[in-house]
Amino acid sequence: MKGKFIMNKILLYILSAILLINSSSISLADSDQTTFAVVIPLSGKIAEAGEWIKRGLEMAKEELEEQGKSAPNLIFEDSQAEPSKAISAYRKLKSTSNFPVVFTFGSGVALALSPIVNKDKIIQMGVATSTEDYTSPNDYTFRNFARASQEAKYMAKLTLDHFKAKKVAIVHSQNDYGTSTADYFEKAYKKIGGEVLLKTDLEPGVTDTKVQVLFARKAKPDLIFLAAYPVEGYAFVKQAEQLGLKKPIIASAALFGSDKSMSSLGSAGEGMTFAAAMPVINPNSKFAKKFEILFDEKFGPQHFFVARAYDAFLATASALEMCPKENRDATCLKEKLVSMPKFQGIGGEVDFDENGDVNPVFSAYQIKSGTYASLNG
Repeated sequence: MKGKFIMNKILLYILSAILLINSSSISLADSDQTTFAVVIPLSGKIAEAGEWIKRGLEMAKEELEEQGKSAPNLIFEDSQAEPSKAISAYRKLKSTSNFPVVFTFGSGVALALSPIVNKDKIIQMGVATSTEDYTSPNDYTFRNFARASQEAKYMAKLTLDHFKAKKVAIVHSQNDYGTSTADYFEKAYKKIGGEVLLKTDLEPGVTDTKVQVLFARKAKPDLIFLAAYPVEGYAFVKQAEQLGLKKPIIASAALFGSDKSMSSLGSAGEGMTFAAAMPVINPNSKFAKKFEILFDEKFGPQHFFVARAYDAFLATASALEMCPKENRDATCLKEKLVSMPKFQGIGGEVDFDENGDVNPVFSAYQIKSGTYASLNG
């Protein structure tokens, strides 16, 4: 009798376990709620840009909810913009959640994750990924951001046509983003008749750039092209003023910072020019006004990261909606992202080619009195 009781108890435990597993499977399969994963720098040296991307994604999710549509959930992990940490963050998310897409920040991060997401058949959507090495046909890697060659071509033309600078010095961060951008700028600039007098790099995170400033000063260029992240980039700009390097500086998109960051440069930043991979956004637009209400911060051109992330989320969600409910996975999403009609976003048209790349419109800004102003405005 006692043995029968024990056997019944064991069978009850087994039955309970089976029911628990089945109920879990049913709830996952029947749920219409999709999850989008996000691996971006939420701490570290460029957390400000990560925060802007987070805001853009959350604004897009809220936009769908306001329209009465089912909006994908967002789950975040911090990469600190470091490839090794990004891989750990992605794997942590993958171990606890199912998702068809992961949004990422940074060229180095995107390159590190590419073989992993392709093996896992998960879409990677880069929202701040410029390196040419990321471009690859018919796989799971996409980006809603300009390639280095696109940005370089625009800035080379701006350097020669607008600034009439025939000789430049190139200063760049010693990472995938900085090296790729510098190389393509040099190629584009030389192709239209410019001369590169100096090309030197900055170690990521360094705050003493005096050697590079002195090299640039000795070269006597008409203009400095700066492709750097904020820490080393701001240090170079400040020390250039201190050491008498009085030449115009044109910087790539990665150096964009908040008004507060730009103001911290003081007179050293005055007149610096930046390129943004998107058209000028009307500060009185519905999007800009909503941003200001949500975050109590004036919308400016530096927030193009917000708009890029916002558009990436909505374009991805729109493509996923085209998949049958029973087949909303990354494979279907991959097909729909390429074949879907052009998506009209805040930052212009989003139209992915077979490489997962887009062809953005550019605009340029200068720092005037500690804030941004359209170059031609």
